[in-house]
Amino acid sequence: MVDKKSQKLTKVQAEVLGLLDAGAVMAIDSTNLAKIGDRDIASKTRYFLTDNRLVTRKDKNKAVTTTGNGYVITEKGKKLLSEYQGGQK
Repeated sequence: MVDKKSQKLTKVQAEVLGLLDAGAVMAIDSTNLAKIGDRDIASKTRYFLTDNRLVTRKDKNKAVTTTGNGYVITEKGKKLLSEYQGGQK
C-alpha cells in the first residue's frame, strides 16, 4: 500500500475516478479485463485503485464478474479525487 503522503493520482487514474464518481461502474469481464462503458481500463490502473481502496465492489455478495456488478468509488476515492481536482485549479 502506498503511503498517504506520497499517494498521488495520475491523469488517467483521476479520469477513471471521475467517471465512477459520476455514477459509472467499472465492470470486469470473463477474461478479468476492466471496462467502463466501451472504454478499456489498464490493469495497472485497476489494481492501483483497488489496492489503495479507492474503489470497492458494488455488491460484495456477488462475484465481481456478475452482470450488473463491478467497482464503484469509495469515500476515500472521492476525497482523493477532490484533492486532485483542487490542486489542478
